[in-house]
Amino acid sequence: MEQLLQNDSFIFWGALVLMTTVPSAVLCWQRVRRAEIDAELKRHMIERGMSADEIEPVARPIRTGGMTALSPVAARTAGRV
Repeated sequence: MEQLLQNDSFIFWGALVLMTTVPSAVLCWQRVRRAEIDAELKRHMIERGMSADEIEPVARPIRTGGMTALSPVAARTAGRV
């Protein structure tokens, strides 16, 4: 192990792998979590007896700086804000 940590090539490639895989994993986890929150919001709204016409404008995602987010109304409805 000590030899590997002294090898510049190993350090370089190890850092490169970490710098590419960690952000990708975080982005995937973020997308999954947002989908879970969106599904929970819609389920909650259906349980409250809301129609599809009432759910659609609230649950519609909005674009903010290249990221998709819940609208402020949807976030409040889900109890997240």
